[in-house]
Amino acid sequence: VMQIDNPALRQTFALPIVIYIFRTLEASSGYAPHGATKSLGMYVTYYTFPGEILFDPKTSMPLKATRKDTIRNFTRLLRAIIVNSLLFSFLSHFDYTPFGRESRHYLHPKHIGNCFFIALYFQQCLEFMDALASTMSSAISGIKSAKMMDSPVLKSESIADFWSRRWNYLVHCVLKRSVYKPVRRYGSVTFASLAVFLASGLIHEFLNYSVEVHNRMEVPTDSIYKPSNIRLGSNLAFLYGRLLSRASSGRWEVFCRWAFLLVQYPSLL
Repeated sequence: VMQIDNPALRQTFALPIVIYIFRTLEASSGYAPHGATKSLGMYVTYYTFPGEILFDPKTSMPLKATRKDTIRNFTRLLRAIIVNSLLFSFLSHFDYTPFGRESRHYLHPKHIGNCFFIALYFQQCLEFMDALASTMSSAISGIKSAKMMDSPVLKSESIADFWSRRWNYLVHCVLKRSVYKPVRRYGSVTFASLAVFLASGLIHEFLNYSVEVHNRMEVPTDSIYKPSNIRLGSNLAFLYGRLLSRASSGRWEVFCRWAFLLVQYPSLL
């Protein structure tokens, strides 16, 4: 995989490898969904499917994708293509810096504005991949899968909502079953959460290495540890927001979510 020259293809092939590694940990620790172990066929399907299969909570059988689900996924795919095309046309015209390159200062309003558009574009790229995978799985296998991206940049109401329910839901579920639950069985909630943070950091560092660092003559030191910085910043913002939200009905947590997006996210660039 690392010998592929195109960075986008390297990341595309590297991501399933990471998912399957944690799926292996999930299986070895015994925290796979009950429906995934009901038959050999379902077991193979679950552990080869690059998505989050939805199971009926009563029967533990996989939910079947209806015609409406297939149409909805196809509509999402078309919308993602249109939105991505518009964003790409707009951002590429300005060399992906619509507010100019006058300042690279971390907190400069123009730099924050540029980073917001990049975050939005990155979200839409993942939305396209999610819609494409969901459309193919529902049309070919007839199995219903969970929505991986749910407009986290614009619709999330808190840091917890951003990371646990709207941004890359697949990775959230995989880490919960492969890392959090096994560690929680022998340790505290705090220790299990730290283990998830470490595992998430390793995932993103590997993907960052596969895209930015590998095959370069000179390693860009400013590219190293950026994903971990993002996760650390988001965890601090989450804790700060939860403390403030107890005294203000959640309004400050929403504020901290936007502060994280517009201040912490620029460290990706």
